[in-house]
Amino acid sequence: MSSSKTIVWFRRDHRIEDNPALAASARDGCVFPVFIWCPKEGQFYPVGALLDSIETIGATTVAFNHRHVPVSLVRGHNIKEKLVELGIFVQSYNGDLLYEPWEIYDERGYAFTTFEAYRDKCSHMQMEPVSHLPPWRLVPAAGTIVMCSVEELGLEDEAGKSSNSLLGRGWSPGWGNADKALAEFVEQHLNWPYKE
Repeated sequence: MSSSKTIVWFRRDHRIEDNPALAASARDGCVFPVFIWCPKEGQFYPVGALLDSIETIGATTVAFNHRHVPVSLVRGHNIKEKLVELGIFVQSYNGDLLYEPWEIYDERGYAFTTFEAYRDKCSHMQMEPVSHLPPWRLVPAAGTIVMCSVEELGLEDEAGKSSNSLLGRGWSPGWGNADKALAEFVEQHLNWPYKE
């Protein structure tokens, strides 16, 4: 196995399975998963916290999945540029979409202005299935960053506790629960064969 140390920056997607940034990084060497809650740097630009993490473990690479909201794409690009300037290799991945928005254009090379035209173009494109199998064994990178408990982060105030409790009873995240919900839908609610 390679001796490279990679920080996998978890942004919006905190999943372990089907995570292209994590899967690619785990194949290449040691992984240090990082989620940053850094209000001192501003909610949307956590470069300082990333740099602290890089320095602590001696990382040579940072990997993350794209966020496709325009402000997030710009932020990801700016952070990538800053890290590259500092000699850090940065790799970003498509973790959400069948195609990246910048991969689909009309016959003249322009972006689509209607969803119907975009959908028609996508439905006629060849696509290789890609599987990002979860790493069976992650090799952790050495190093420790100051850590604190979830409670110390202050992410949940008293006003939100009751609604969060209700959400927890009605929502079961994760692949296992998603597979179970899909199987139940197919078996009990899908009219097959479909007839118009």
